[in-house]
Amino acid sequence: EDTKSALSHETMLNWWVGPFIKCLDQFKNKIIAAGNLTSKQSVLWKLLNGRRWRSYLMGCIRKDGTPLWPDMWPLDKLREDFLEYQDMGKTARWFAEMMNQPVAEGGGLIDSQHICYRPARTRTEISFGFITLDPAISRNSWADSAGLAAHGWVQEEQMWQIVELSLHKGLTVVDLFFKATEMAKRWGFRLIGIEAAAMQAVLEQTFNHYRLVYQMPQYEFVPVPHGNHSKTERLKAWCDMMSTANGRKPQYALTQGDFVATQQLLMYEPMKKDNKDDAIDTCAMGPIMTSRYLGKIMQQINDDLPQARLQSLARISPV
Repeated sequence: EDTKSALSHETMLNWWVGPFIKCLDQFKNKIIAAGNLTSKQSVLWKLLNGRRWRSYLMGCIRKDGTPLWPDMWPLDKLREDFLEYQDMGKTARWFAEMMNQPVAEGGGLIDSQHICYRPARTRTEISFGFITLDPAISRNSWADSAGLAAHGWVQEEQMWQIVELSLHKGLTVVDLFFKATEMAKRWGFRLIGIEAAAMQAVLEQTFNHYRLVYQMPQYEFVPVPHGNHSKTERLKAWCDMMSTANGRKPQYALTQGDFVATQQLLMYEPMKKDNKDDAIDTCAMGPIMTSRYLGKIMQQINDDLPQARLQSLARISPV
């Protein structure tokens, strides 16, 4: 009743601060309010942010990726439940009910019903692709996570898909090198794009040194510049390529069952500076990679493709 409308919320709030609170003896009675945070327009939200209330906010998946209740809700069961909501176009509702993270439909960077999802892929289903890396080299637990994403071209769908996505904390430069090359090896990719500032400041010489030392000449590391575009502009451009709004044909997709990128897309607030966006920022490097390095991405198969096909692929890569 509390979250149905502004009027019902006001009615509930008046009851809470009036008859309910005032009828209790503050020296004898204790109040415990528990529930699912399905809306910010709710008494529960006000209590969570009230200075006089001791509050705990928990989701079904902890920050380290482990389930909160492994016996009742193991990760595989959570993924099945998430997929059911996803199939019904109620992804935002799942995050509210299960993660206590209410998202208004149409909020965030993209409406949850307009995110394009495609089934998980195997290496044989991918024609070619590349890796993007947004590094965060720190041993501190509060530091951002390093993001790694594998972008694969699905020929039968005629679109790019994030076929693998992972976040890592506390990695050294050596760790990052091996994580990136291992992901590239799994998918048969040779090109690895790295956020330009980190590439030029720290990683370029080091990664190329490791490539020679460990005899991995097949991999090439390239910078991914952001230019003069803000983070929100880059993320929105990627979301537009992934959107199915108004019946458009998407050019990008997430893999079905994705928790991490979906959550960050729906929770992102453009006016905030402390958004949790390491996963989606890594994914959003994809369009820049295809516009700058499409020839290198396809280098091994260019000779087998007709010129018309190459031109059609180039058209889907925004400059």
